[in-house]
Amino acid sequence: MFRKIIFPAMFTVFTLSGLSFAGEDLSAAKALFEKKCNFCHSMERPLSKNKDRAGWTETVKRMQSKEPDRLSDSDVETIIDYLTAIRGKK
Repeated sequence: MFRKIIFPAMFTVFTLSGLSFAGEDLSAAKALFEKKCNFCHSMERPLSKNKDRAGWTETVKRMQSKEPDRLSDSDVETIIDYLTAIRGKK
């Protein structure tokens, strides 16, 4: 009985915790991504990749190091969340 309730509940919590955006939040994150990242390169490049959260974190932080005044820490987290949501490894 315990396993029939707890394991599905844990699976649901862990699955849903990966969903960072819904509706307006996703649109705002997309706009931020396009505004900040399109300054240095086209959108095709990052949108052609599939990475897990660690991979996107490494990539976005590397971009931040090239233009530290352009991307705040908050921007970086939002962009990482966005890219993980739309281009994360399944």
